[in-house]
Amino acid sequence: TRQALMDSVLGGAGLSSRDQVDVLDEGQGNIPLLTSTRSKPGTRRVAKIARRILEAANILAEQKITEEFERVRKALKEKSSMKEFSEDEVTEALLADEEFCKWMNAREQLRGEWSYLLLDVPYPNAFVTEILPKKIFITTSMLNVVIQNDNELALIL
Repeated sequence: TRQALMDSVLGGAGLSSRDQVDVLDEGQGNIPLLTSTRSKPGTRRVAKIARRILEAANILAEQKITEEFERVRKALKEKSSMKEFSEDEVTEALLADEEFCKWMNAREQLRGEWSYLLLDVPYPNAFVTEILPKKIFITTSMLNVVIQNDNELALIL
């Protein structure tokens, strides 16, 4: 279950209790939750910077998808004397294109609601894991001792 996976990840990060975790969830994409008073300032700070990074990554993915779409269409035109192609032909060519598929998958992974977890442990760490997608974990030690400003936080994330 997801709960068991979360317990495993938190245990692996050195937590002995859920009281050592502060979580901020994006609620249906509502950014006002990023200013929630229920979460600690450090968690809100991580969420604010991470959200900016995710938005920038999403813009990049969209740009790359458009570029790859145009490249594939151009290649189709060069291969054939036909001026127009059916939607099925274009779709088939796009799905066969590794680069186009890579950017489509990246965009899908970026979309949706994310969670930001601040872990109260004495050693610095920040990570994501495929077994719990769309969750960013960072330790209080990393945030309060190692990272000096928002630029450094963005670099770590």
